[in-house]
Amino acid sequence: MTHCLTVGEVRRRIANGSLTFDGQQHLLVIRLRHADRVAWLHGRRIAQIFEKRCTSILRHACSSLLRRSDLVIHDRGSRDLAILLMPRTASTPHINPEHARRILQRILSACTHRLGILVDGGWATLYEHTSMTRFDLLIEEALQRGIQEQMRYAFLGILGHELRTPLTSIQGYTETLLNESLSQEQQRSFLKTMRREALRMNEVIGRFFDLAMLDLDSPAQRNEANRCWSTEVIEEAFEQYRSSHVSSTLRIHFENAFEAFVSIKKSDILHIILNILDNAHKHAGERSNLLVCTSSINDGLLCISFEDDGPGVEQNDRERIFLLGERGETHAAGTGIGLTLARRLAHRAGGSLECTASTLGGCGMRLTLIAPPIHAATSSVDRHR
Repeated sequence: MTHCLTVGEVRRRIANGSLTFDGQQHLLVIRLRHADRVAWLHGRRIAQIFEKRCTSILRHACSSLLRRSDLVIHDRGSRDLAILLMPRTASTPHINPEHARRILQRILSACTHRLGILVDGGWATLYEHTSMTRFDLLIEEALQRGIQEQMRYAFLGILGHELRTPLTSIQGYTETLLNESLSQEQQRSFLKTMRREALRMNEVIGRFFDLAMLDLDSPAQRNEANRCWSTEVIEEAFEQYRSSHVSSTLRIHFENAFEAFVSIKKSDILHIILNILDNAHKHAGERSNLLVCTSSINDGLLCISFEDDGPGVEQNDRERIFLLGERGETHAAGTGIGLTLARRLAHRAGGSLECTASTLGGCGMRLTLIAPPIHAATSSVDRHR
């Protein structure tokens, strides 16, 4: 049975020299994501019962994976539980980082299965210079590292999944062209299909590249080069959409109630709006309507709302669709990357992108951007396109 200590007891052991670090110790961190929400919704007593049950399940999940020398660190009332993996005996090799992460994944899987809620996890390697004075910062750094690795795995997994289908298709058509006697018409049809699949692969890789570069990029500076007029860029997005969707029957109604000089790169806001228009085209159905409206929110903020009369997005899915690789209940083609990239572009500019209900009965998207009070003109223009 492993020992369970409080953070204070761990600090005292470090102070008296009975606990030292030399790079062979690994700190695993498990966080109950919804613990605070339970307390807020149901009160402290229910939250304490929930915490006790969760802690019991966590310790049970740990018992079969940890050694007697390992330490479980938990303060009563905290949503975080930490595990200190200590070096093995001289006859047993110490745990390497990969093994530590495997232990963490097994504990997280057991907790998620038993609790039925999402559990976050992360890890850190402890060295001689590691300070436990700010244990909360150490916990956050470990969790952030875990989130980054999960994103990396998701990133590679989705990329592999999205590329496998077109690659298999191209391989199949290539083998047929090499081994079969086909008419010129059949050959041309096969080549067209192969070209279409190659373009699809190029699009997927391009989206992933944009996402990867955005993660490396710093927040956009708010200078004149990164600002544009809202009406001008919305009009340009409509033009680009029409030129690339010649046969589209999506009817766009633009109500320009407020114009502003927004703090975002023109290419970024174009990408966001085009993604929303493309989603409306794919998911709302034939001859659907899309209402685009600009309005002022408080001082210094511009809201651009998009509402369609399609099937919409369930309330429980409105946050999930922004996660990398996640999509709503739809059979339309897509990679699950577009909205992730669109939201990150909005966040980088200091704004936000949210999925909402629509007054037309379908899906709503609300893009909020910083609009410095340089100039703003109101007008009443209702354009039907």
